[in-house]
Amino acid sequence: MTYSRHTPLPLLFCLFACLIGLLVITGCASLDKQECRLADWRMIGYEDGAAGRPATRIGDHRAACAQHGVIPDMAAYRRGREEGLAEYCRPRRAYELGRNGSAYPDVCPAALEGQLKIAWEDGRSLYEQHRAVRHVEHELGQRQEELEDIRATQAGYTGEIADRHTSNARRLELLAEMRNLVKREVTVEDEIAALEYELEHERVHLADLQSRSAYR
Repeated sequence: MTYSRHTPLPLLFCLFACLIGLLVITGCASLDKQECRLADWRMIGYEDGAAGRPATRIGDHRAACAQHGVIPDMAAYRRGREEGLAEYCRPRRAYELGRNGSAYPDVCPAALEGQLKIAWEDGRSLYEQHRAVRHVEHELGQRQEELEDIRATQAGYTGEIADRHTSNARRLELLAEMRNLVKREVTVEDEIAALEYELEHERVHLADLQSRSAYR
């Protein structure tokens, strides 16, 4: 399709809207025409269950296949999904989800919630502790960089003060700046010491959690 500069703007807007709508429909389709017509609904249900997809996923399949005149076999899909969920809803998987910072797998049967919740919380504790360690490491790195900058600035000021071409007024200004830098240097050194202690504490706690985890 070609457009000329004489094409009416309303028509162009309409064409673009249709194109966007088509992209949305095709982009969101869970199955294509061939997959719908050759669908093994039990296997599709199994794959959705094993991937931890919600029960509403069948709605995506129904909408995709309706375009091709295909109606899903709901009974076969449900059987397959239950089989897939049996693979997905395991303590090790729940632990890995927690460990990666993912939400609790609320697609699992309520009867399994007790052991799954314990496993997920075990992984989640490690996730949170890793975050705590990274946060302190980040803060420590920032203070260390600041200390390096302070000392580099002090070295530059010292050289300028010693320079015979530096005026007395400038020397007085630099000496005042040096006093402020020394105060900040002491503060940053104290903060670094505190952060190093905190980091060691957080790392010990992380190691303890890892050693006590049933899924390490």
